[in-house]
Amino acid sequence: MNIPKIIERAGERVLTTAQLAEAYETSKSTINTNFSRNKKRYVEGKHFFFLVGEDLRAFKKSLTNCKELSQVPQLYLWTERGVLLHAKSLNTDKAWAVYDFLVEYYFRKSALPPKLPTAPPKEPLTAEQCKQKLTATLLSELRHKQAALATAEAQLAVQKAEAAIQRRAVADFVMLHPELMPYVTALPMEGS
Repeated sequence: MNIPKIIERAGERVLTTAQLAEAYETSKSTINTNFSRNKKRYVEGKHFFFLVGEDLRAFKKSLTNCKELSQVPQLYLWTERGVLLHAKSLNTDKAWAVYDFLVEYYFRKSALPPKLPTAPPKEPLTAEQCKQKLTATLLSELRHKQAALATAEAQLAVQKAEAAIQRRAVADFVMLHPELMPYVTALPMEGS
């Protein structure tokens, strides 16, 4: 990411909605939607400035070489705190990295790096690391299968116990009512 064109209002660096959308790699409509959905959290003068009419005309005159703003009828300018609220709304790793970058190199006016820092390239895995990773994956899968088997065995044991209780209840009932004996088919034996 390159540093956005510097825009200041009352001595404070700000970003336009277009600049913010470009930095966060999203659309202006997403920024506007985030703002609309969370408007009660934003405070004008603290998180943003809204310029229309004479304020906007005066602001445009103070800018040099900023043609993209010449035709806008109204303008939101986002302060550092407003940019943070948008990062929170977007809540992506990219948005947080960009916010950190903007604070360090745009709002704080520090020495400028050429681009947004990226994660260092990963070193290729050695044969031993690949073997360890595969072993860990296989071990995890084995543990999962063992847990599933133990659960199935426990469910089967419960079913067998319930069947034994039911057989015993039928046998007890028939013992209490011997007249039903001719109507009883052979009861399955326990364990069968």
